[in-house]
Amino acid sequence: MPEGFAARVGERGSGEFREIEWEEAISTATGWLSDVRAKDPKKLAFFTGRDQSQGLTGWWAFMFWHNQHIRNLPELASLAVGDREKALSMVFAGVIGLSVVGNFFCGWLAQRFGYRKSIFWMFAGLGLSCAAAHIPESSSFSTLWKWYVTIGFFSGVFGLFTMYLPPLFPTLQRTTGAGFSYNIGRIAAAAGTVYFGL
Repeated sequence: MPEGFAARVGERGSGEFREIEWEEAISTATGWLSDVRAKDPKKLAFFTGRDQSQGLTGWWAFMFWHNQHIRNLPELASLAVGDREKALSMVFAGVIGLSVVGNFFCGWLAQRFGYRKSIFWMFAGLGLSCAAAHIPESSSFSTLWKWYVTIGFFSGVFGLFTMYLPPLFPTLQRTTGAGFSYNIGRIAAAAGTVYFGL
């Protein structure tokens, strides 16, 4: 790959590039979004910010809440504290471990099918896993933990945010927007779990 700016000349993932000058690089990048920026730049910021904020708010709410939910399951509530915490740690490690695998899977998916389709299907998997984890049939620990680690896998979708969204915006906009979108989710999720006593 060229050391400076480069433009892909082959299929995505083929590794074929040609070196280009700054003027062509910036012209290409701005051209991708010239239409929406000219007509309604707020729409671009609103929809990408909405998707990031909502997705991350849900994720942080899950991360703040699922530990307490597992602790209060009838199967675990009767256990000694040490045994209960061990089970909780194993589930948490599974969620985090599978999220790392999900990150790599998302990268592969994006190379093969593109960012938009990959984000859509990973969010669909995340939503379905969350729904399946909280139906009455999944209320036992022996079933629930499997759905929770599946949720962890699909949470790998958030790794695509940092690859797909930043190039859509100028530097100052994207750093401000990313900071807001990532952290407003934490604040909302933390406030919700405390307020509702989850």
